[in-house]
Amino acid sequence: MPTLIAGGGSVAARVARMLSERGENVTLIDEDKQRCEWLSKNSDAQVYNGNILDPSILLEAGIDKADTLVVALAVDEISRKLVDLAKSQFGVPRVVAVLNSSDLKDKIKESGADKVIVSEELLFNELEGLFQTRGQKTLYLDREQDRKVTRVSVRATSELLGEKVTKISNKSAKIVAIGRGGNTVFPDDDTVLQMGDEVFLIGNEREVDKLASKVEGS
Repeated sequence: MPTLIAGGGSVAARVARMLSERGENVTLIDEDKQRCEWLSKNSDAQVYNGNILDPSILLEAGIDKADTLVVALAVDEISRKLVDLAKSQFGVPRVVAVLNSSDLKDKIKESGADKVIVSEELLFNELEGLFQTRGQKTLYLDREQDRKVTRVSVRATSELLGEKVTKISNKSAKIVAIGRGGNTVFPDDDTVLQMGDEVFLIGNEREVDKLASKVEGS
């Protein structure tokens, strides 16, 4: 799944290199033209130069298709604004914010960041875990009984955004729980899917895979 990195400094460059070496599809956006030119020549990332808070530039860089956004900017207040934009307007499933100080840590969490990291070295430890568990993940599979449990993130491109869970679920594939804002939601008749939800599905393998793709928007 695509990963978008906001920032072109040393931390962002290291993240881009690490993820590229893992075979990830990496895109990077930065406002400094010279840094972008250097990164284009010295990394495998697709690089965009432009205003980091401009929705049109973000769309061009593929934020609406990104599974993960890593924010590593020089100014923490701009990072906070970008986190809010990524979550509220584009529904990026996972946003990791790397801060220069802890002053805005709580505010950036309130803006929707899934991980807020101040220590540079801690960042790379967190990313190792994150990229082992993101996107669609099979939690349980019994082919003999044809039973599967899958977790999937709701992206901005999902055709099921705003739909009632009771309408989406069926006899062969059912949404049994939703991770939302650090809480677990057990769907009732009024529960609708929101951007960034972590949805847990259970049912037969074929129907769970079909529903997971629709929920994710892949």
